[in-house]
Amino acid sequence: MVFGLVHFFTGSITAQEQTVDLEIRAKAGLQFSVVRFAAKPGQSVHLNVFNDDEMAHNLVFTKVGQRVAVANAALGLGEKAEEKNWIPDLDSVLWSTPVLKPGDNHELKFNAPKQKGIYPYVCTFIGHGFVMYGAMYVDIPMPDISTDQNVPEIARTGGSSTGSDPKIGKGKIENFTYTVYKGSWNKMPDFSKLKPHQSGKASSGIADPGLAGLSENFGMVFEGEINIGKKGTYDFSLGSDDGSRLYINNKLVVDNDGVHSMTTKKGKIALDPGKAKLKLEYFEKGGQEELALEMSGPGVKRLQLAKQVIKPKKVAFPSGNPIEITSEARIYRNFIEGASPRGIGVGYPEKVNLCFDANTMQIAMLWHGAFMDGAKHWNGRGQGFQRPSGHYLMNINRDQPFAQLNSNDASWPKAEGRDTRAKHYKFRGYFLDGKERRPTFGYSLGGFSVTDYPSPQAGSMPFIIRNINIKGSGRIWYLAAAGESITKQKDLYNIDNSMLQVGFSDLKNLKPIIRENSGRKELLIKLNVDGQATIKQHYRWNVEYILKEHTHGQKK
Repeated sequence: MVFGLVHFFTGSITAQEQTVDLEIRAKAGLQFSVVRFAAKPGQSVHLNVFNDDEMAHNLVFTKVGQRVAVANAALGLGEKAEEKNWIPDLDSVLWSTPVLKPGDNHELKFNAPKQKGIYPYVCTFIGHGFVMYGAMYVDIPMPDISTDQNVPEIARTGGSSTGSDPKIGKGKIENFTYTVYKGSWNKMPDFSKLKPHQSGKASSGIADPGLAGLSENFGMVFEGEINIGKKGTYDFSLGSDDGSRLYINNKLVVDNDGVHSMTTKKGKIALDPGKAKLKLEYFEKGGQEELALEMSGPGVKRLQLAKQVIKPKKVAFPSGNPIEITSEARIYRNFIEGASPRGIGVGYPEKVNLCFDANTMQIAMLWHGAFMDGAKHWNGRGQGFQRPSGHYLMNINRDQPFAQLNSNDASWPKAEGRDTRAKHYKFRGYFLDGKERRPTFGYSLGGFSVTDYPSPQAGSMPFIIRNINIKGSGRIWYLAAAGESITKQKDLYNIDNSMLQVGFSDLKNLKPIIRENSGRKELLIKLNVDGQATIKQHYRWNVEYILKEHTHGQKK
């Protein structure tokens, strides 16, 4: 018989002398629907594996005790990971499925080992193996699931990752002060070198971005003290939209820097009883202003020190009114968080999505999996900005794609705020191509006209090729990317310390250059257009970065 959470069981097993016949489904939240099952030595096993999630998964059986080793080996496959289906060439790998894209299924047939033991199965795709696994018990009794260390914690605790839902206590930062700065940044600035816009004290003792009285393009430094009752290690969870940093006793404990939607990172520090000095840096470039800080440790379950609380990680499927993608692209024309009010969301059947910002004619965001949840704007516009659903969200520099520079070192025109419109550009709308209804965007700049067609590329890590055709005559520059750092890695360019990689195909005589200008790096292409010219730019996800930053709270 099969053991696991009641709602996980979906298959059936025939008489023990016959076949173990099961459905195992990859579900949202990095879970298998069946977390353990029993088989006799040599018994025939027939598994029908389905991927019901919005991200890719596989299923790999290993020898006894080899789950973690195999999962770690998959992380080291590098560029060969996709062609190998994220499965390392190890003797400890027994049976496996290929990587299954959302909606795929695969039949896996084998005979259970003749030697009794507990044989793990695991998803080895991009670090999932630390939380997404199960076990086949061959001729060994299964313990009560609440004590079974061979299944994930969420299965042992009956559906909660912690087994409880502790109440959040309201903390207070003593001797609490705040300082506000105006500016637009992609990374945390050195506030000590900036002129304050305003400063003050707040008796609430809660770090609140609302104290700034601004909605975008500002930064804040909160300072004060927290009471430490007992000696020990204290954990801090820092969530923000956009960037934040937490210092305790002048030591950096949590670094949550960068422009991003609400993202949580964690850190810990050993503290002695008494007063501990706290400094919290925060900046908001555009979109929603969110800041959450929680503390736990000896005698402290969960203490709130900022305006918001850390919310449980949302699964890939949105709630409310999810916009489903079937055989054709879907367009979302309401307000999208991370873009201007003229953002145009496009969801593709390949499970890759983008937001085109018609204020600057630039791709503002890319993400995988689920597209958008339309619930916020069900009754019309004006109810705020909707965050993209899905995962691996990349916020991309929104500066205009083309410019006619007076010299090689002239500054690139920048989108200073969310509502900034590119000067001298005219957006000419978009048309939908063929049965798949994929949009081509049109715009013009001076005597140049541009068609801009994003083409989704399927795979376990789908990506976008941006096909740009520019017509006109004369010299014009193209901005492929901008950031604090741009480094070339073989045929791709890594942008900042982020998921974003860009590259090109069919460049012919065009040569990308990296220049330093206005305090940042820019990846540019100079075009001498005589009638028309084309650019094919690739937007890819940096797998090495994802492996480093998205191992789901586990150490590699």
